[in-house]
Parts: sequence; C-alpha cells; structure tokens
Amino acid sequence: KEDTGRIILTSADVGVGAEDRRLVVYDDYIMEMFKKNEDAQTKYVEALNEIRTAVPNDIRMYSILVPTALEFCDKYRNDQDSQKEAVEFVNSRLKGIFPVDVYYALEKDGSDSLYFMTDHHWTADGAYAAYKQYMSVSGGNVVEKSEFTRKENGEFYGSLYQKAKSQLIDQKMDTIFYYDVTEKNQFDIKMRAEDNVTEYGVGAPMFDLAKNNYLLFFGSDHPFMEITNTSNPDGKTVLVIKDSYANAFLP
Repeated sequence: KEDTGRIILTSADVGVGAEDRRLVVYDDYIMEMFKKNEDAQTKYVEALNEIRTAVPNDIRMYSILVPTALEFCDKYRNDQDSQKEAVEFVNSRLKGIFPVDVYYALEKDGSDSLYFMTDHHWTADGAYAAYKQYMSVSGGNVVEKSEFTRKENGEFYGSLYQKAKSQLIDQKMDTIFYYDVTEKNQFDIKMRAEDNVTEYGVGAPMFDLAKNNYLLFFGSDHPFMEITNTSNPDGKTVLVIKDSYANAFLP
C-alpha cells in the first residue's frame, strides 16, 4: 500500500491542549498527537494518593492509564511526546495503589482492531485487552470474549474525522461492535444526576442499539451509574472513577 501518511493542522480542539492542534493521518487512521503535561500528571497522582489515604486499607485501589493509538504507530510515534514516559511518571509516584500496565497489554496484543480509525476512543477489543491485564493484576479469573457473541451495530465517522473532515478524502468508516455479555447475564442499570440522588434512565441498556457509534456503550457519559449483575448477586463490588474510555471497558 502506498504510504500516504501526513500531519495535518486543524482549528478544532483535539483534546491535547489548545497549543497543539495537530493530527496524524496514516494507514486509514486519524490519530491525536500526545502533548506532555507534568502539571496534569502530578495532579492526577496527588488526587489518587489523597483518595488512598481516605479509603480503608483492606480495599485495593488500581490506576489504569490508556495510551492513544499513535503510541503504537512506529512511523509517527516519535513525533509526539512519549506516552510511555508519562505513564511511568505517574505510576512511579503512586502510593499504595496498583498500576495496571495497559500499555504493555495493548503493545503485546498488537492487532489492528484495538482502536477506531476515525475516533479517539479504543474499541471493545482494546478495552478487552485492558480487562485481561486488570484481572491479572487483581487476581481475578478472565472470562474469554469468545464466550459472547460479537455483534456489529453500523458504521460511523468518529470524533477525529469530524475535526478534520475538510482535509480528508476517501476516509474509511469505522464499524461499532461489542461483545454481548447480556446474553448470559442480567443487569440492572440505574443512572443518576450529579446530585447522585435523582434517578433517570432506570433500566437503561448497557448497549444502546439506537446509537451506531461509541455512544452505543451506555448511550453516553453519565454523572453516576449503578450496575448490578443480578445473575451474580454475591459477586464483588467495584467502584470506577472514569472517563469515556471506561464505557467500553465496563461491560
């Protein structure tokens, strides 16, 4: 295949700081360029360490930092700041918190299906690679994704395409897919407003089939969600403080 890789500029905020609005377009992928921010990294460490001091010692805490797709693109990886170094900066400063080396898990997997081509998120396969690594660190038993039906729910252009579409020609579309854990489990999902009291979306779906993009996972981001696996009422309880990357990870 002809090498058509290039770095493009966009007037849109690409989520890595207002001073850096570059995107890499290479091998059908549109990718953000990481900009190191030691102040943000330090605040993350301080926040987690502060939570650790307030949480009983018998409760284990984990930290999961997810690199973006460009970190695994050999041609352009070094045109950005090192995400691996940023992850190591954070992990080395955590106290009493178990870092989950998702970087290693994604690098080891190495498949083309870990990230979307046109969106800044990872796919269900990327999230599953992280889940396996988390289970390895936490001592849990991994459930193989092959136990569940892989389902697709349409094609879409993601967030990064929308920020630079005027500069893109014949860009391939992404396919949203998921592994249907609801076939073998029953879930009760409640969503709450920012006050953590007012409920909405009671009985909401884990997979919102009205959405043919990343919003398929829970329909969107929500201030608070309570997910109960009623098929396993005596199972463990996990509290997740997250961003949207965890939407594909939680199922």
